[in-house]
Amino acid sequence: MDFGDLTANEYTKFHDALSKWGTACPDFQEGEVILVRTVTFYWVGRIKKVTARFLHLEDATFIADAGEYDNAFKTGNFVRAMYLPGVHRVAIAAIADVSVWPHKLRTS
Repeated sequence: MDFGDLTANEYTKFHDALSKWGTACPDFQEGEVILVRTVTFYWVGRIKKVTARFLHLEDATFIADAGEYDNAFKTGNFVRAMYLPGVHRVAIAAIADVSVWPHKLRTS
């Protein structure tokens, strides 16, 4: 679709529909603890903020090697994981899938 082909009325309707989202993606809730699989790695953390382009995670763990995925999900243990204090941004465009994480977050 070429947005230049929209009439003023069509553009206004399109803009109004997008504005209902605000700048956040409606699929994520702040405070939710999640496991994120991106196109390259995994992250576990608590959602601090969601914008149109980034998922901001706090109390995050970067997982370089999850090992057997089902085992990691059942036990909460990974082969190679690094706790990273502070807030970290994961590009929403890089996310393959997200699951609610049922385990305690690492703090060190």
